[in-house]
Amino acid sequence: NGHVERAQRTHKEEFYEVVDLPDSLKEVNQMLKAWEDIYNGYRPHQALGYLTPMAFYQQSGHAPA
Repeated sequence: NGHVERAQRTHKEEFYEVVDLPDSLKEVNQMLKAWEDIYNGYRPHQALGYLTPMAFYQQSGHAPA
């Protein structure tokens, strides 16, 4: 539960509170997809030793570097 609550707080603070959401659901979904890519591919995470989730995954030997 704590991990989910922390992730929700991050999404709220780093996406929903700083982005002006359009009225179109399609546009909102496109923005959320872009945020998901940033969150998982470029944004370092403290719990992962300040690696991105993708870098952590690759470092663990599960994916090609």
